[in-house]
Amino acid sequence: MALTDRALINTILQECQNSVAAGHLTEYRTLERVKTCAWWPNRKKDVAEDSQTCDRCQKENSATAKKFGMMIQIQEQKSPCEIAHMD
Repeated sequence: MALTDRALINTILQECQNSVAAGHLTEYRTLERVKTCAWWPNRKKDVAEDSQTCDRCQKENSATAKKFGMMIQIQEQKSPCEIAHMD
């Protein structure tokens, strides 16, 4: 049976994003979670719009998260005390 009640669809979208187990995942993972419990026309589009307008999803999504620093190559020491590092 297809859902047509907009309020129920919004409730399902919120539960699939805001519940403790959901954790504001990526659009794809949220869609996979929604697929397990409900179907309605344009479900994929609704999940995409909801994920793109959710502030927490945008902040916590790994694609928009702050990147870690780049690794640097450590110089090889040729004699004692040639290279000194400080923290």
